[in-house]
Amino acid sequence: MPCWIDMKRWVRLWGVGVWLWAWMMVAFRAWAQTGPAQKEPPAEVPFAQIQSALAGGIARPLVALVKEGVEIALLEERDFYSRRQAEYVLNAFFQRYPPVGFQFRHRGAADGSSYGVGTYYYRSPDGRRSQLRVYVLLRLGERGWEIEEIRFEN
Repeated sequence: MPCWIDMKRWVRLWGVGVWLWAWMMVAFRAWAQTGPAQKEPPAEVPFAQIQSALAGGIARPLVALVKEGVEIALLEERDFYSRRQAEYVLNAFFQRYPPVGFQFRHRGAADGSSYGVGTYYYRSPDGRRSQLRVYVLLRLGERGWEIEEIRFEN
């Protein structure tokens, strides 16, 4: 009789063990399918704000997006500037090359960054409408999308 009682106990424990194992597998599979918590998708790249600022020749909205230590290339000049210096440099550029309009021609993304290539139209000193190619590089930083580089080229 003691052997039969032990056998019943063993079968009961084995049944509980199987059920416990099955529930653990179901729970693990559900966790594996959902995976770890996903990050929020990055905010939309502020191309409209950049386009508006370049079309109007307004440096302040651009400077609000630049990261500290932004690279600005104006034709043949290229240097790194703080936010405050960048505002001064861009204002001087807009005075020398007053904008007539701006439009992005291409936008893309690569290696955690986003970029836009566009055409900056301005009135030259002799009154003719001229254009420059503009390249804007943005990276996702602590404050959201930040302009890392702006280039104006012939």
